[in-house]
Amino acid sequence: MTADDEKPKSNHNHHPIKLICFLIIWIVSLYIFLDIIKNYNMDSSSESPEYSRPSLVKSSENICKSPECIQLAHYLHNWQDISVDPCQDFYQAVCGKYNEHSTVAEGRINERGRILYQLVKGDPWFLVFQSCESILEHLDKNLPTTSKSENSMKLFYQKCEETKRSDTEKLRNETMKEIYQTLMKVGKWPTIDESWKESDFDLNASDKYLFVVPEFTFGDLWDLLMENKTGQIGDSEFGKYTKQFDEVNNIKPVKSSGDDTFKLMRLVDMLSNMNRTYEGYKGFATLKEQVPSVDFERIIKNYMNPSRKDEMWRKTVKKIATGKEPYWFNKTHNLELILKTASKRTLANFLMTNLFLEETLAAFMEEKYRNSKDSECSSIVIKSFPLAALRIFVRNHFDKENLEIVSKMVEDFRSNFIEMIEESTWLNDKTKMSAIRKLEKMQKMVGYPKNMEVPGALDSYFETLNLSKADSYYTFNSKIRKFKMEQAMDFLTSGISIESSEEYFQVNAWYGPRSNNLAIDVGIIDDPFFDSTFPEYAKIASVGEVIGHEMGHGFDPIGRTFDENGNEKDWWTPEDSAEYDRRAQCLVEQYNNYDDPNYGRKLNGSTSIQEIAADLIGINVSWKTYKKLDLTNEPKILGFEDYSTDKLFFRLTAHVSLQANYALFHTNFLQMWCGGRSERPLSRQLQLVHPTHSFRVNGVFSNMKSFAEAYNCPVGSPMNPAKKCELF
Repeated sequence: MTADDEKPKSNHNHHPIKLICFLIIWIVSLYIFLDIIKNYNMDSSSESPEYSRPSLVKSSENICKSPECIQLAHYLHNWQDISVDPCQDFYQAVCGKYNEHSTVAEGRINERGRILYQLVKGDPWFLVFQSCESILEHLDKNLPTTSKSENSMKLFYQKCEETKRSDTEKLRNETMKEIYQTLMKVGKWPTIDESWKESDFDLNASDKYLFVVPEFTFGDLWDLLMENKTGQIGDSEFGKYTKQFDEVNNIKPVKSSGDDTFKLMRLVDMLSNMNRTYEGYKGFATLKEQVPSVDFERIIKNYMNPSRKDEMWRKTVKKIATGKEPYWFNKTHNLELILKTASKRTLANFLMTNLFLEETLAAFMEEKYRNSKDSECSSIVIKSFPLAALRIFVRNHFDKENLEIVSKMVEDFRSNFIEMIEESTWLNDKTKMSAIRKLEKMQKMVGYPKNMEVPGALDSYFETLNLSKADSYYTFNSKIRKFKMEQAMDFLTSGISIESSEEYFQVNAWYGPRSNNLAIDVGIIDDPFFDSTFPEYAKIASVGEVIGHEMGHGFDPIGRTFDENGNEKDWWTPEDSAEYDRRAQCLVEQYNNYDDPNYGRKLNGSTSIQEIAADLIGINVSWKTYKKLDLTNEPKILGFEDYSTDKLFFRLTAHVSLQANYALFHTNFLQMWCGGRSERPLSRQLQLVHPTHSFRVNGVFSNMKSFAEAYNCPVGSPMNPAKKCELF
């Protein structure tokens, strides 16, 4: 990407229709904004019982009146249930009216939020691919660009649209013929080729296909083979697809195919058992010694960028040898024995069957998704090229000031977490030092790496992807799958700070115990969830809680078993470890005994303890950080001028996360606490690691003396129990 590509192009002399489109969008946005302001000035007695709004306070008080703050006040006001005592049920008090304002189809909040988010701050492809799709596509398709990533996205989008307009049956037949030709390029398939002989097969000559992209496990293959044996696969949708493959390519199984299937099932069963019996993982030298039949170097290099494969291979060997990450070879137990025992015919059938199922299943799912009623080519392109889509989003829509703010917040939280560890009354000094060292070495990635902004930086990722207009849709997807595997290898071997396969537009954050790395995605640090105009306490209550929660995962019952370098290691003294377990058990029992509005006292704290521990750590670090703010000149939230900032902090922490989730069309987010009545059956809830929304507010907050003090809750009330659970 050149420096010129970084700047928006001036088109005022070329695209009058484009200008009209954007003027229409601007006018609609202005109308919606003015309508919101008008509604805020509506008399409180106006007829709209289901839709009350905070009145606009006309005073000289210090109130945040940015559009983002007004929207925040709007949600706070509408979702609260003022009839509920916050000391009895804080979740209901803050979130009790959520259903009334979120489930009405095409409701005013829903519609305004959807339109505003999409038109102003939302999906970077919305304007291009939705609002003026046909016009802009026609006008811009011949405009040159030096960006290979953008060209690749554009070509794929055009091919997808072309394919959606094609005859489905004809396209499917063409795809099946292409898959068959791909198989024949690899080698002969004994089950369908009478002329196959042992001299045709060389295990390592088939290296490119020995370890297919790992979306298909031995267990999956076993299930499909069993379905085929019992005649069930033919009745399934995918089964009909594979039968059509045979018909299109005039494939007839050889006489010995029944025996081939039996031996193949036996091999798959042995490989499946091998997965279950393997313990630990090996260095590369041990691997070569234990499995000399397989040329792993040759296999893995096929997945690497050709221009860097030697350098990447050296790093790969080093990573395998250090034993920090069990990246690929955690399933080699008895592999050599299996390879020596199985006949060449059976091995050839295994490789070809695996490849066949990978290719046909991928094509089947691509067709199914592409032709689904809700699928859009813009979504398919974004999922295929998440980094390139992120690049466009960052260039055109993202408020980069948020990166700096949140990055500083991470450091503030790190300092306060360290201080909390230092102040712990029960941790041994040795354990404290180890915990502090882990926090100090915890890496962070906020939004995206800064090198994403450098002109042309992204295009180096696309150097091996060569798409052509003449390619079929199947070829496009095959090239993209191979390209994504190369990118994954780049991520694994080079230690780059961003993974190409991530969905960066999700409202999400995560912590990796093996890398001791904290990552906060773009979706969390953007409007409406987060805005630079929010008061400082509102920023901490929203994104701050997310930061604290993810840091807390480094010290939850599983995370605490990894050291600062990501190695599994017991760095706790025996006494501290026992005390930690005792304190964690308090949380388990608290959740077990929690009377949830949806499930009663039937929940399982053992399943959810990691998330509960991270929640409790996160809110404590967040509170500690908030209390160090200078609130002298901090503005209040409209309609909540009489609330103390302490009260607002807890309201926002319990509530603000839903605002982001709501505006992002109910995208899954680990911090979504406010919510409607769960329709999930108890059996499913008991399997989930995340506790219920209600407990994440009431259960966690009831353990905080600061909450009880802020709301003046009497001892013994539900939100201020005499017995509280604490970790640090």
